[in-house]
Amino acid sequence: MSSSPPLFLASRSPRRRELLAAWGWPARLVSPGPERGASREGPAAEVLARARAKCLGAELPAGLSGLVLAADTLGVGPGGEWLGKPADRAEAARFLRLLSGRRHRVLTAVWGRLVGGDEGIGGIDRSEVEFRPLGDRRITAYLETERWRDRAAAYGLQDPDWPFVARVRGEEETVIGLPRGLTGWILDRLAREWPAG
Repeated sequence: MSSSPPLFLASRSPRRRELLAAWGWPARLVSPGPERGASREGPAAEVLARARAKCLGAELPAGLSGLVLAADTLGVGPGGEWLGKPADRAEAARFLRLLSGRRHRVLTAVWGRLVGGDEGIGGIDRSEVEFRPLGDRRITAYLETERWRDRAAAYGLQDPDWPFVARVRGEEETVIGLPRGLTGWILDRLAREWPAG
């Protein structure tokens, strides 16, 4: 899309970049700002604050214009426990046992702004995920793949070899980490404000 402003994705996630490219928004990865939360005011406030902090603190090349986008994903367990990126293998195993055979929510916040502009705009999308029952042997085998690292709630919906998820109510991209509808709305609004647009 040659008429679109350059897009910088403040993320370490190649999957988010792949999604943007598939939607016609090729992006350059840049380092996100530190994930500062919202003092645990609730999962929605937390995930939105993290996405905002990543976006506003992104390390951008000097002298360029365009848009900056960041996202953050958080799982919320059946009992309300926040399920972010597991700190270690033991926590990843605990998350998967907690989710086994049950439903949980996934919240993904997206924040965007103009390079050199004001604070920007953001929002949250939510999906409900139903897990298949997981036995200890299957959990152990998955943990050995190391795919649980750097993933909210210790799993990725996009793993075809590990189909833990029975059903998703809402956007699947929200569970992967970048909701299409919300992202498109933010980028379209910012692109209209871009001076060269």
